[in-house]
Amino acid sequence: MRLEHALEDWQQAVGTGPRDEPLGNWNHTRGVARIVRTFHELLALLVSLWLGITAR
Repeated sequence: MRLEHALEDWQQAVGTGPRDEPLGNWNHTRGVARIVRTFHELLALLVSLWLGITAR
């Protein structure tokens, strides 16, 4: 579920870019950072699961 949501957010962030408002660039950058953090957490989980399987 988190991955699906992060992918949807990524498509929107890349497709639309920052909004033309006073904090548009800030909000866009913050949103992209949140997406990257989610991707990083999920990738770390997958790697730890893979290492746990291959270590046996």
